[in-house]
Amino acid sequence: MEELTQNHYTYSSIRSLLYEAIVNAYVHSQSPDEALYFLHEMIHKGNSPISNTFNNLLNLLIRSNSFCRAWLVFDELKNKVVLDVYSFGIMIKGCCEAGDLLKSFQLLSMMEKTGLSPNVVIYTTLIDGCCKNGDVHLAKKLFCKMKGLDLVANQHTYSVLINGFFKQGLQKEGFQ
Repeated sequence: MEELTQNHYTYSSIRSLLYEAIVNAYVHSQSPDEALYFLHEMIHKGNSPISNTFNNLLNLLIRSNSFCRAWLVFDELKNKVVLDVYSFGIMIKGCCEAGDLLKSFQLLSMMEKTGLSPNVVIYTTLIDGCCKNGDVHLAKKLFCKMKGLDLVANQHTYSVLINGFFKQGLQKEGFQ
C-alpha cells in the first residue's frame, strides 16, 4: 500500500481512483482506522470520495459497534460527500440499533430536506427501531405515513410491526 500511495501525485483522476481502491481494500479487510486515514488523506488532497466508498466505511463502523465513531465521520463529512439513500439508511439503522430514535428521526428529516425520498427499507428500519424501543404506536404511525406515500410494505415490514405489537402484548392490534 505504501508503494501505491508514494506515486499518487501524477494524475488527479488516477489519484482519486487509487484512494477509492485503498479505502475499499481496508474496509473489506475490516481495518477501519486505516480506511479512515486514507479517506481523510483523499479529501485533504482535494478528492471527494464517491458515496459507495463512504457508505462502505460507515457500514463497517456500524457493524464494528463503533456507532459514535460512525456518527462523527458522518457529521464531519456530510458536506464533502454526496449522500444518498444508502448513506442515510446506514446511519438510521445505526441510530435505531443504538436506541437513539431522536437522531434517527433527525436523519430522516435531513434526508427529506436534501431532496431524497425515504424508501420502504428506511421506513421498515424506523418501524423496527420504534418497536424495539417499545413505541409500537409510533411504529404504526410510520407505517400509515409510508402507505400514504404510496410505498408498498413488504413481508419484512409486516413481520417487524406484528412482532412489535405481540411483544407489547397487543395481539389484537398486531392482527389489524
